[in-house]
Amino acid sequence: MAIASVTMASQQWSIAARLAASYGLLVLLAVSILSAVFYLSTVGVLERGADVKLRATAERLFSAYDVNQPDAIRKAISAELEDGIDSDKEVFVLLNADGRVLAGNREKWRKFGFDQGSLDTVRIKRREQHTLVRVVWRQFADGNRLVVAFDMQELNAIRQLVLHALLVGVVVALALVAGGTVFFRLRLELRIGEIRRLTRDVEGGDLSRRLPVQGDDEFSRLAADINAMLERIEQLMSGVRNVSNAIAHDLRTPLTRLRGHLEEAAQHASSAAELRASVVDATHGIDELIELFNKLLQIAERAKQACADVALPPSI
Repeated sequence: MAIASVTMASQQWSIAARLAASYGLLVLLAVSILSAVFYLSTVGVLERGADVKLRATAERLFSAYDVNQPDAIRKAISAELEDGIDSDKEVFVLLNADGRVLAGNREKWRKFGFDQGSLDTVRIKRREQHTLVRVVWRQFADGNRLVVAFDMQELNAIRQLVLHALLVGVVVALALVAGGTVFFRLRLELRIGEIRRLTRDVEGGDLSRRLPVQGDDEFSRLAADINAMLERIEQLMSGVRNVSNAIAHDLRTPLTRLRGHLEEAAQHASSAAELRASVVDATHGIDELIELFNKLLQIAERAKQACADVALPPSI
């Protein structure tokens, strides 16, 4: 029943409403695609760049680890923290097998919930506030583990800013789409309404009405075609009136003459010969009328044949 209701509702939509709805859906689809492309080309690029940098830093430190030289990794971590490049965002922690911090810029690290060598996003407390970091870690042969992380707070702020801007843009786009859809539908219904009012006037007998032709769009060309059709119909109707007047005149003359003969015979015939002569004249008048009607029938038949000759062949 629900499907039937939706089908009936869609059938009740006017062409203008369906065209306007299609226009709105296309605009929304275009806005969605543009928003996705913009997000991926900004935030997506930044996120991928941060992951690439994190992996490169982690690989550099992992390769610097030497079981026989435990100070080498500490020096490498100190160098990373003191190079002045994203030092406030980087997190390095060297843990022993018991989880005690051996080096780095954090006093402790919670348990790992993901496989070593893979990237993950975790929440930690840093600088008296909770923040998200991207993390990768690895365990070495002696049981020590090295954690390399990158603070995502700035990137998250950029993401929130971009999402907020996209949300505002989508809301504005929705408002514009709604307004444009209503305007588009009203314009279509206005042009179609002009044609409907014209057809009602023509149906009522007013063949002098014409549609305004503005521009060179589809409706203007349709209006020009309808106006040309009405001009032709008016010419045909004028021709029909002229033919009707001529037929009425041609019929009135023999009928008047026939009536005169019959009236003369009824009032003044004094003998059978005079009456017979009046009947013969009346018969000639009737023959003239029959000949006139035969010509009219021939004209109608020729017009019918002409219409059949110009008719389009049926579609196969």
